[in-house]
Amino acid sequence: METLQERRTAATREHILNAAFERLVEHPDEPFSHEVVAKAAGVGARTVYRYFPAQADFYEALWLRLR
Repeated sequence: METLQERRTAATREHILNAAFERLVEHPDEPFSHEVVAKAAGVGARTVYRYFPAQADFYEALWLRLR
């Protein structure tokens, strides 16, 4: 059984990933960075780095979502 902390972690990661996906879809010609995604998600940049340490992690997660 999943703990409350594990559910919160998964929800936060999903929220950030949703914001990143929306950002890429709605503004594909604008810069894509941890800071931009953090602002779109309404969280701090450190939080984004915690879940996606490198930009490649974003792209991998987004690719898995698209597949």
